[in-house]
Amino acid sequence: MILEFDIGNSNIKWRHLNEASGCTLASGRAESVEELVAGPMSACEPTAARLCSVRNDDAAQRLQEWIERRWGVVSVVAKVTRHCGGVSNRYKHPENLGIDRWLAMLAAYGRTQTACVVVDAGTAFTLDAIAADGNHLGGYILPGIGLSATALEGHTGIRLSPRQSGDISLGLSTESAVHNGILGAIHSLISRTLSSLSAVGEELGFFMSGGDAELIRNSGNFVTAVIVPELVMDGLAIACDGQPAAADHNRPG
Repeated sequence: MILEFDIGNSNIKWRHLNEASGCTLASGRAESVEELVAGPMSACEPTAARLCSVRNDDAAQRLQEWIERRWGVVSVVAKVTRHCGGVSNRYKHPENLGIDRWLAMLAAYGRTQTACVVVDAGTAFTLDAIAADGNHLGGYILPGIGLSATALEGHTGIRLSPRQSGDISLGLSTESAVHNGILGAIHSLISRTLSSLSAVGEELGFFMSGGDAELIRNSGNFVTAVIVPELVMDGLAIACDGQPAAADHNRPG
C-alpha cells in the first residue's frame, strides 16, 4: 500500500493507494501536518510513501520524519527534472519549475500522449501547454480567483461578498465588475491557449484540477475539459519511479 501527499499552499491532500490496482482506499485533506497526523490518515498501513510540496516551510520534512517514526517507511520526494514521462522541461534552470505544475503535466501527458493544456485552479491559477512531442511550451501563473479578489479588497476600498455566479458579462456593479473581470481574464488565457494549439491541427487534451475547476469549465463552456481532482498526485508515480528515497539524498552524511 502506498501513501501519497500533495502539500499545497492552502492544505495537504493525502490518499492511500492499493499498489496493485491503483485504487484509492482512503483520502482526505488537512490544513497542517499536526492536523494530518491526528486524523484518519494515521490509521493507514503503508509500505511506501511519496510526496511533493510547494511550501517554503518545513512541512515536508516534518511529515517525512513522522512517517518514518510511525511506520519505518522512508518517503520518496518528487523532484523536477529535465525529462520525465515523455515530457521535456524547457526552463533554463529546470528546478525552478513548480513541482505541482510538473506533476500535473506528467499525469496529463501520460493519459493522452498528445498535445495538452493543463490548468490548476487553486490558490494560484496555473496553465501549462505541452506539444504533441512532449515539449513544455510554457505557461501562465496568476493569483487564483479567491486570491485575486482578496488582493483587491486589501489594496482598495472595495468590499466583496462571495461570488454568486459564473457570469463574465460586463459588470453593472463594482462587485460584479470585479468578480466577472477576474473570471473573464482567466477565460481569455484558456481560450487563447486552446486556439493556439488547436490551430496546429493535432489532437488536444484539456485537463483541469483545483477547487475552482468546475466553475471555470462550466462558466466558460469548456466542454472538452476533463476535471481530474488529483492530477498532481497522479503525477507522483511517474516522477518518483526509480527515484531514490529521501534518506538517500536529502539527509546529511
